Amino acid sequence: MNPLAYLLQISLLLITFSLGYYVLLRNLTFFQTNRLLLWAGLGAALLLPLIDLPDIRPAPVRNAIKKTTAVFTTQQSRYSPADAPVIITYPNQQSYRVRLSRPVTETLPWLTGLAALYGIVTLVLLLRLALQLRSLSRLIDRSPHEEYDDFTLVISPQTTSPFSFFKWVVLNPAHHSPFEQEHILRHERVHVRQWHSVDTLAAEVLCILFWFNPAIWLFKRLVHQTLEYLADRAVLAEGVDARAYQFHLVKATLGGVPLMVANNFSQSDLKSRISMINRTQSERWSEAWRYGLFIGLGILSFWACQRTDNDQNKPLKNAIPATNPTRGLVVELEQTKHWSTIFTFYKVKPAADKLLNQLTTTVAPSLNSSKPVNQPEPVVVGMKDNHLLVLPKHEFDTRYFINGKEAGKEAVNRLAYNQVKELFVMQQIENPDLSDKYKADPQSFRLLIETSENALPSTHERQAYANMLTAAALTDNIYGKSFMYTMNSLLEAMFFHNKKTLVERRKDDYLKVLDEAKSDVYITINGLEATPNDVETVHVREVLRVYTREQPYYDWMRADESRIPRFELHIQTEPKRAQRDSSYYVFSPFYQGDF
Repeated sequence: MNPLAYLLQISLLLITFSLGYYVLLRNLTFFQTNRLLLWAGLGAALLLPLIDLPDIRPAPVRNAIKKTTAVFTTQQSRYSPADAPVIITYPNQQSYRVRLSRPVTETLPWLTGLAALYGIVTLVLLLRLALQLRSLSRLIDRSPHEEYDDFTLVISPQTTSPFSFFKWVVLNPAHHSPFEQEHILRHERVHVRQWHSVDTLAAEVLCILFWFNPAIWLFKRLVHQTLEYLADRAVLAEGVDARAYQFHLVKATLGGVPLMVANNFSQSDLKSRISMINRTQSERWSEAWRYGLFIGLGILSFWACQRTDNDQNKPLKNAIPATNPTRGLVVELEQTKHWSTIFTFYKVKPAADKLLNQLTTTVAPSLNSSKPVNQPEPVVVGMKDNHLLVLPKHEFDTRYFINGKEAGKEAVNRLAYNQVKELFVMQQIENPDLSDKYKADPQSFRLLIETSENALPSTHERQAYANMLTAAALTDNIYGKSFMYTMNSLLEAMFFHNKKTLVERRKDDYLKVLDEAKSDVYITINGLEATPNDVETVHVREVLRVYTREQPYYDWMRADESRIPRFELHIQTEPKRAQRDSSYYVFSPFYQGDF
């Protein structure tokens, strides 16, 4: 779990728990039970966010908690396994795939500042606690001792307020009469016997770790109050006169400043202690509803703060059942968590559950349109003449499997499309921390195909896939792409025969539309619709800007009336440029005309 999300959940639980205790239980006289509940609730607040409990939260609550905790993330990755790999294409049309050896991360600036502030304040508070403990240790070591059965009395003239710390009771006899000393020693003996110093020190450490949460300071106060109530009740149970005891308590409270890490005779709120001394014993059964309500409130709070990423981290074991060898390989690779499916084509049974239908339609063309719901890339396989075609771009970084057995690209190219029953493209997740068993494979794609013995009938869905695969064999930009050229960049691109320009330069330095685009291109010159013949009247020196675009395949790979041309070519010219001499132009090594 993310550390900051964990701290947030603990803080929310502590607020709920401390306020619930303050409202429901603090005035009850079952002090020993209350002491146990305080620490049991705190332990549950610390541990239960780490435990998976059955998620019974209503959907609005789950979504609200998820959005809140999602903000507290220490790093955001700029690269995810679903991203398409980076391809660099040089002007000579040679393309090379760039491998990202390590994910690039960035830390949220404000989050870094908060983490630094938390660390600094926590360190300061820890140093203060260490100094207090060292000062207390020196005080005990340098003062005379008197041994009693249950504790060791430390006589310190420097002490203005009596206190106890584990087995030591520190007292200045000069400030108290023998009668007062008897009450004080009885009180501190209860603290020693019941190990109240453990509670006090633990509460102090928790305040250091969660100093930013007001609820932890309320928790510390409640712990101290409960310990003092326990000691006061035990002293009175020994037969001490209640009025005299309260008088001595008031007198001691008017003394010096108490020590934070010790159990002080006069530390807790005087008014509440006197009120609790005079309170009658609470009725056990009549107040039981308060404990039931408190426990129920805690259970609801724990479930509300349960982790929201459990379902996302679980593998989709039932999403693609391993009903054939190809699916078996897909499930095996996905369960390693080092491979992700980026493209799928398989038949979903009508009775399949809702999750499976959602999964399939996110990577498949819609049944109501030729346009895909999303755009899976890269597509490592295409189709030509109704047969699959391994794309040259991924020929050497892909391994091929047919019906669960590894095959060569020739076997893939021989497959007729109507034989393809299911098809999966998987990509390896590039992670430098992979175990030795799953080190990065230079062939980072897997093409897995399940075939049918009989020719499969054509359906709308299969035709949509056929259009996409056919387009993939024709272009690298099946989802469309736009380009812009200035005169110099256009000259360079035409020199290297870059077909994305859609034009070439004739020997007389006039432009010409490429033959492969001439019959399927929409052209404008200076905003007016034009023809390929009009382009041939444009001198390269007149070019101001050239904009080209290849449309998404689902707009031009169709036979209905809504089809649009595959290419767009927009030329902006500046006719006066043709009459200027060469001093007006940036020199281009790719131009050899009359500049």
